Amino acid sequence: MSNFWQLVKINLTQLLVGSFNVESNKKKKNKLVYTILFVFLFVYIAGIFGLMAYQMGSALSATGSENILMIMAFLLGSIMVFIQVFFSSFNIIFKSKDYELLACLPIKNSTVILSKIVSFLIYCYAFSFMFFAPMAIFYFVFAGFNLLAFLFTIIGFLLLPLFPMIIGIAFSFVINFLTARLKFKNIINLVMFIIFFVALMILSQKMNLIILNITTNTQASLNVMGNIYFPAIFISKAIVYGDFVNMIYYLLVSIIPFLAIIYFISWKYKYFNSYFSQSVKVKSLKFKSNQHNIVSSLTRKEVSRYLSSPMVLLNSCTGPLVLIIFAITIITGDIGEMFSSFSPFAVVLIIVPAVNLLASTTSTSFSLEGSSFWLLKNMPISLTQIIISKILAMVILNVIPDIIGVTIICLGLKLSIFETLIIFALMFVSIVLSALIGVVINLNKCNVNWTNEIAMVKQSSSVLICMLIGLSIGSIPTILYLNLLQSLISISLYSILLIVLYMILSYAIIVYLNKKAKFLFDKIN
Repeated sequence: MSNFWQLVKINLTQLLVGSFNVESNKKKKNKLVYTILFVFLFVYIAGIFGLMAYQMGSALSATGSENILMIMAFLLGSIMVFIQVFFSSFNIIFKSKDYELLACLPIKNSTVILSKIVSFLIYCYAFSFMFFAPMAIFYFVFAGFNLLAFLFTIIGFLLLPLFPMIIGIAFSFVINFLTARLKFKNIINLVMFIIFFVALMILSQKMNLIILNITTNTQASLNVMGNIYFPAIFISKAIVYGDFVNMIYYLLVSIIPFLAIIYFISWKYKYFNSYFSQSVKVKSLKFKSNQHNIVSSLTRKEVSRYLSSPMVLLNSCTGPLVLIIFAITIITGDIGEMFSSFSPFAVVLIIVPAVNLLASTTSTSFSLEGSSFWLLKNMPISLTQIIISKILAMVILNVIPDIIGVTIICLGLKLSIFETLIIFALMFVSIVLSALIGVVINLNKCNVNWTNEIAMVKQSSSVLICMLIGLSIGSIPTILYLNLLQSLISISLYSILLIVLYMILSYAIIVYLNKKAKFLFDKIN
């Protein structure tokens, strides 16, 4: 049992703080900043869902349908757990870098598997709580407090992640198992993850319509929710009516499959790890002299690394996907009140740079070198070539989906030729600026001591800082212009000034890198 809790502690450290390199950071001020930042994000998201819960509760209480709030609490919490598990569980369970070490130790496979799942379970509790709690709290506000219902709610929340975790692990496992031996498995996985991500984003955009349908068609909504996720119906009936039978059903559908999947994975754990670690067989090897220059070779390596891991790519390159989703809403005409106050050109001036500056592959490019970083340090190539290759890799990964998205937006909104050229210029400049910002932040906040690349990317302080800086630079200037300077400067002139501003910022970062990059690079270990 001591081995189990030790492994849980190690896995939690890797999930929650290892990615930030907090333990090696001697400055307590930085730890405090990270804590305050994440508490703020937690409260902010919980506040948004709290407002949504209050609005739903006000409408549902008029018809005596407050129980839908409790169903939504479990449904939303379960969806969030499923998303986390679906995207991350495979790498944490089957492709973790500590497998070879653990395989040599006298520890049972079931102990290893259970420790990883329990660690991830604790992480899911924290993540799902900010979606679950607002709905559950406002259920008791509108329906009244009941001690038995409150106890059932606590038990229900403790078991909430089990069933969606089973489904997420199963889906992720099956997809990777079926594509493991295929030559183009990475491309297939990437396409599937992108489709899933785009569908999820489109669904989130229609959330207001979904809530309206729930509040106006309660019985139909109950039937749909029951068909989508029946455990939520079991636990909601147990809470609302004090029904012990439905509580037992909920316990059974949560615990039994959870134990079964742990047993199944433990049974063939070594086989699964060896199966997923095998490469695709090739018929023959042909040796060719490398005709590419150094920058080209490094760029190809960088692009291949991101394409080989769909989850890393999605977390580091979400901007172009958001832009394509925005373009889809233009085509479908589902743009809501987006243009009610501002012109289409003004909105696009906000959207395009904001999404391109939202995430950057360069914000994790040095960290992803991991244990091979020493090799990069000792190669007979200059740091300038390394940085250029990482910037070019981001441009290559971003520019094609960006061109598709911007073209659709400009045609859909019928922008003029001048406005279209401005948007394309802004697109290219914002991509380069985002890449440069990512390089600077990752050199300052680089962490090569990780055991799971997905956890490192999803929880990296470098990614978070780049996101906050990017959103600020991408959206604040245009928002300030539209609210304060619109009467003084034409939007055409402003758009040109915005491009010049981004070029000046890019030049300033290049000057900074020329002075500090070598020092920061040598300091990484």
